Amino acid sequence: MRRGVAVLAVLTLLVSGLLAARWVVLSKAAAALTGQGLTWSDSTQGPLSVTWLGLTAPGFSAEALSLTLLPRPTAHLSSAILQLDTIQRPARGAASGGGPSLSLPLSLSAADVSVRWRDTVLAEGLSGPLLPTLDLTGPGAQLSRTEAGWAVELSRSLPEGTPLSGLATVTVSGSDPVDLGLSIPQAVIAHPVLAPRPLPPVAITVEAQWTDGVVVGTVQVGALSARLSGSLSPDAADLELTADDAALAAILDLFGERLIPEGKRATVTGTMSLTGHLTGPPAAWRAVVSADGLGAEGVLPDPTAMHRGNFSWRAPGPDGGFVIRRTGDDHASWTDLPQATLAGDAVIAAEDSRFASHGGYDIEGINVALTELAEGVARPRGGSTITQQLAKNLFLDGERTVARKLRELLYALELESALGKRRVLELYLNIVEYGPGIYGIRSASDHYFLKRPENLSPHEAAFLAAILPSPRTWHERVMAGRGAPEQTIDRILSNMVNTGALSNKTAQWAIRERLIIVPPEVQ
Repeated sequence: MRRGVAVLAVLTLLVSGLLAARWVVLSKAAAALTGQGLTWSDSTQGPLSVTWLGLTAPGFSAEALSLTLLPRPTAHLSSAILQLDTIQRPARGAASGGGPSLSLPLSLSAADVSVRWRDTVLAEGLSGPLLPTLDLTGPGAQLSRTEAGWAVELSRSLPEGTPLSGLATVTVSGSDPVDLGLSIPQAVIAHPVLAPRPLPPVAITVEAQWTDGVVVGTVQVGALSARLSGSLSPDAADLELTADDAALAAILDLFGERLIPEGKRATVTGTMSLTGHLTGPPAAWRAVVSADGLGAEGVLPDPTAMHRGNFSWRAPGPDGGFVIRRTGDDHASWTDLPQATLAGDAVIAAEDSRFASHGGYDIEGINVALTELAEGVARPRGGSTITQQLAKNLFLDGERTVARKLRELLYALELESALGKRRVLELYLNIVEYGPGIYGIRSASDHYFLKRPENLSPHEAAFLAAILPSPRTWHERVMAGRGAPEQTIDRILSNMVNTGALSNKTAQWAIRERLIIVPPEVQ
């Protein structure tokens, strides 16, 4: 009897102790959750357990959190969503949260966890332990935490039809500094500014370190590499990308044979460098390029015929297509450069003031064009030299892409080295379009002024150079009596003084000269 009473007393004490411990632990647990900014819609309690339902906090929500005391304290989180862009982060050096801690050797696990950034799901279906160690895994994602800091790996397919597609893997590890990585083994780059079709698949890797908002690293795209530096936060970016001494051959390889067929047969030399600056939001950029020792051979189909003789080329037709035209030294419409000196001087003053000194391309002009493009100028300058325009007119179409500009560059490099400046200018003057069906300086002089090229006045030569950017539009306007581009003409005449083609006195006289266009009925 006494033994039974003693046992009953012990059991009573144990039950009382457990109930008291339960009350203390559950009270502390509730206080700890509240201290972390969590609220819940409901809770259910068992003898040694509690479940909080509908938990929410800034940047966090969960369907349920269950806590069981026996055989040892364990907790389980169900269907949680972590919204990284709105989650509250503790200040640097502060404790994680301001409320009381549970102070128990707690084991915490989770199932069906989603991680999101704004409207983008970064990872979902994550499951695994959260405490005492963190190691969540799920489809294409792993999230863990060790003494060295966080380690995150996310893999996802970037959708086709976007500027960058392919299977991308992002890695984040460490705490201070944070190591950042990006790997896309078969990246497909597609943008209408680059080319009309996607570029061939290429490997892209990024390796960087991030410390207190400052990022430093490298970017590798195929055989091209660049340095990355600047500041980066979830809300803003101020980044600089510097690529030094990129081989021209490697740049061509990036576009491939389909987009730049000349690259396969050409022997190219030289390097190009680029410094780009990206900020946002709002998004803004600028870029500066430079080049050294550029050269190309084997691009021109028949350099001998172009040096002396007759040749054919595709010229824009009246219906938007192309027509085959023929010209050359023995052709009736041909004009030798000495008979078109003034017209040539006007074209140089209008289109390419550094024609005599560049090697077929004008880096300064390209950088001006890039600046205007970055600033949103409605019709930015093309940055093309006379040699590049000749290349486009002879061999290419009017496509406005980087791929076309690279093809144009290859032709221009060999045109300069194989033919020389005088022949390049002579060819340009004999094939350029001055209006619908009006090709070459001889036809233009006759059509507009009933003159031969050698008899043009400075004002007339400047007019013909002024209409080159939009020859068909200006032909329609002047033939309808709606005026000529006088401001452009005056600028060209002033530039002709700067290049030494005209004296200041002659230019001033030419500016005052009245331009007389032959009316259509006389023609």
